[in-house]
Amino acid sequence: MAILHTINQSPDTGNQLLACVSRALPDSAIILYEDGVYAALDKIAARPNIELQKLDCKLYAVRDDCEARGLQQAALSKMVKLIDYPEFVELVTQYDVVQAWS
Repeated sequence: MAILHTINQSPDTGNQLLACVSRALPDSAIILYEDGVYAALDKIAARPNIELQKLDCKLYAVRDDCEARGLQQAALSKMVKLIDYPEFVELVTQYDVVQAWS
């Protein structure tokens, strides 16, 4: 069963990201939005307890939310694909289950 995980909280304000990462399967995807986009920063994604680069699933961040927080694409992990909100909605329709980590 393909699961789309969504995270809207900063990795520094709770354990949502860690809980999500521990449950993400290869056919899953993770969308970072609102303050969740901070997890897309290369320096956060590479933390030993997170290690997003070791995930075998797709990772997305909402471009508008990155821009609103002053996050430059060069500072983001190379494995993160930037999407817009219409693409977010499209992804929701493509997965069997959507798990919101709030």
